[in-house]
Amino acid sequence: MTLPQCQGVSYGYKLVVHLRAEEIVLKIGLFSRLSRVSIRMLRYYDRLGLLQPIWIDPVNGYRSYSVSQLSRVRRILALKDLGFHLDEIARLLADDETTSLCQMLQRRRTELIDQIAADQQRLVRIEARLQALEQEQIVSSNANTTFFTELVRQQYGLVATLEPDPDQPDADWRRYRVQGQLQNYWLYVGRSDGLADGVYCTWLTGYAGRPATDWLLGRAGLLAQLERFDICAPRLVTTQDGAVLGSMQGWSALLTTALAGHPAQEDHATMRAFGEALGQLHTLPAVPEVQSLPIGMSWFYPEHALDEAIYHLHAAQAHVPLAWHSTLDDFRSTLQSIQRAQLPRGLIYADGWVGRGLWTDDRRFGLQEWHTSGLGVIILDLGRLLLGCHWPAGNTIADSIIPNPERIGAVLDGYLRYRTLLPDERGLLLEAIRFSIGYGSAEHIAQVSISGWTPKLQGRLARRRQWYQASEQIARIADRYLG
Repeated sequence: MTLPQCQGVSYGYKLVVHLRAEEIVLKIGLFSRLSRVSIRMLRYYDRLGLLQPIWIDPVNGYRSYSVSQLSRVRRILALKDLGFHLDEIARLLADDETTSLCQMLQRRRTELIDQIAADQQRLVRIEARLQALEQEQIVSSNANTTFFTELVRQQYGLVATLEPDPDQPDADWRRYRVQGQLQNYWLYVGRSDGLADGVYCTWLTGYAGRPATDWLLGRAGLLAQLERFDICAPRLVTTQDGAVLGSMQGWSALLTTALAGHPAQEDHATMRAFGEALGQLHTLPAVPEVQSLPIGMSWFYPEHALDEAIYHLHAAQAHVPLAWHSTLDDFRSTLQSIQRAQLPRGLIYADGWVGRGLWTDDRRFGLQEWHTSGLGVIILDLGRLLLGCHWPAGNTIADSIIPNPERIGAVLDGYLRYRTLLPDERGLLLEAIRFSIGYGSAEHIAQVSISGWTPKLQGRLARRRQWYQASEQIARIADRYLG
């Protein structure tokens, strides 16, 4: 549509107002201010066919609207205020029938009545929970250990000292080191009526939105399976009544032994022993002996979290500098490669690095910290260790790594004693090494839309980018060793 020649008129705005056939025509900026609808939303209305400009400049694409369209905008906004969706509003405006409007208003009234009833029920549950919290003063937000010390005494018959884990500050989840008279333990506790949403990156593990007891029982099932095959790992401790989980005043508890011995060092024997431990683990049956005690998922269980991890890596690009977009693309490409593949599953450790290893007094090599372990993709577990074997034995993570052929060879030498890689696994070994890099990055990048781009986040991504680049050489070394 082409406007005829007309006289420009100034009303104190930068945008020009035109007169045509006794009708005032406004450019989109002025129309936006008068209608109090953003330019972005006006363009969205145009795409939906709700409100189309009367003219679009063929040269610069500028949009113009008629003053008479302000009444249509007011009607759209009024219907939105009544709770109608835009597609419903489009039908109403197209029909322009009072009967249709009445029917929609009646349906909307019914929906609101149902929603109010549901909200009232939800309010009753909130009030009940608040009352329960008020009655649980003995369990303070400052991780008061008195209550859980009593739980351990009553449920497990242990007189012990509890030390809270500073890495688990969530009010609904706690982990404690338990110092007993003859042996030490780990205690995991969560609210019995709560969700497993506050423990160990649950959107990665697939437990988000599920009951807290699911996660605790999954850990118990895994430890029972490890004990069944005499794997050197923590052991499940049952209550005095023989129950898998302890419980007291609205809290559920899982108690395990803690391995005792000497921390592993960055030497050939440790790397070989770690490879053996994974190889042996990957040959175990993933079906529990007791069906009522299921084995839980690891955080390398793709079906439950890969879609979300890929989404976060994609969505983050709107909030990170352009120079980092290719890095996020690389991470996402790796996760998509694993997502498309059909790879063997089994029991995996999912956190392979030297700091997790321990030599017992009788010279057995054991792994600690099994809370992220369980069912998962086997090759991802080996890939994590081939990367993690380059990290230092302490609690610090390496900012950069230089691929070490001796460590890689020692890991594979131990692993191949128990298990041989299948052709599909070898074909995806590079992506398996890179998997935990991209997966872990998704965990950190998920908050960027809230907290913004920070130096801490940039440092984490810089570290992982270096690992990602080094992983190609790690894969070449491993491939030569595998023959």
